[in-house]
Amino acid sequence: MWSNEIWLTALDGFRNWLVREAKITTVITLMPGNQNLQAYRAAGLETQAVPLGPEITQQDAARLYEVMDKALADEKARVLLHREIVDDDLAGLLGGYLIASGLVEDRILAAAVIQEILGRPLGPKARALLPGPNRAR
Repeated sequence: MWSNEIWLTALDGFRNWLVREAKITTVITLMPGNQNLQAYRAAGLETQAVPLGPEITQQDAARLYEVMDKALADEKARVLLHREIVDDDLAGLLGGYLIASGLVEDRILAAAVIQEILGRPLGPKARALLPGPNRAR
């Protein structure tokens, strides 16, 4: 079991890595009731909360994409999405953002990009979050 001192030292090292090495500028947490927001702010990071429940809707995705657009408005921005696990929901949201932001026009290409990053195929939940070619956000 870690003592409080060891835990705080590890946490401080992680925050330093986020800011100095990874150059993260904004943390967007997708978790409800995230206590880490205060720690991120103390490290000098911009923080946003977009809590998502167990069933993510297209409206949830659109809300997240608005926050991501603002966070990524500066060309030097680096955004960390904070979620407990990298699951199909997160994969679908990332693929959906590629389409919604105009970085990718085709949902098949968006799926392929995210599959390559994750090293695994997207499941039906992830694919359901990818907007179709005629679907506005």
